[in-house]
Amino acid sequence: MTPKLPKRISIHISTSYSNRSFGRTYSLSAVMAILSAIGGFVLGVIVMLVFSLKIYIDWAEVESLRNRTDQLEGALAKLPEVKQELLESKKELERLRIMLGIEKAPDTVDYTKLIFAYKPIIPQRVSDTLDTTEFDSTQIEEEIEGFYPQVLPTVGFRITRPFSKHHPGIDFATSEGKPVFATADGVVEEVGFDSLYGNYIEIRHGKYYETFYGHLQSAIVRKGERVSMNQIVGYVGNTGRSSAPHLHFEVRHKGIPIDPANLFILKREYKGEAYEQ
Repeated sequence: MTPKLPKRISIHISTSYSNRSFGRTYSLSAVMAILSAIGGFVLGVIVMLVFSLKIYIDWAEVESLRNRTDQLEGALAKLPEVKQELLESKKELERLRIMLGIEKAPDTVDYTKLIFAYKPIIPQRVSDTLDTTEFDSTQIEEEIEGFYPQVLPTVGFRITRPFSKHHPGIDFATSEGKPVFATADGVVEEVGFDSLYGNYIEIRHGKYYETFYGHLQSAIVRKGERVSMNQIVGYVGNTGRSSAPHLHFEVRHKGIPIDPANLFILKREYKGEAYEQ
């Protein structure tokens, strides 16, 4: 037999400090309504607390992002100033290195006077009918003795940039660490570092010729050292303003850059803008 729920509920309250008691009777529906109201109020408070907490967290994240944005904008605004300071520091460091003799910038060369077609006096031509009146006897003697560049400065290369009015040398692209050779007998005139050419070597060959080797990984000769043709003077690198390992090679005759290709027998074929050995 199913028990019946009471239709009314009596609530009695008694106190311990007095012998009095209070009592009241409520209908079940009224009690349920009160409990529901209390439950709804508590649930509403909880929802409000959760919602308020979410709003606070979102606000804190927005403030954090705003602060980070302000910091980044401040840092970006200082970039030009920092860049200028770095450039000035780099120039000052290079000046100090040059003053201390640690590194020396290459001598200024007049690249406006470029010689594209040049033929050195070589032994077999001296006895020919070649007109040598424009050359003095010292130059003829030096060229006969081999003081003009006549061997390739490195091996296993591709010529990625030939001699031109905007580029007073030849770029030999090859693997980093490949040997770099002196192209004729001579004396090392300078060994240094330059922001454009990186590690470089200048060699004087007799009275009329100079060769320049740039972007080296390292040099293994010193200023004032005598070198022989085909002697290793350094190794191909990627220093200075360079996007890939290569050797920048220049030949100067009486201080004027000439096309090195006129001094070598290069077996080559055009492939785009490059040459193949």
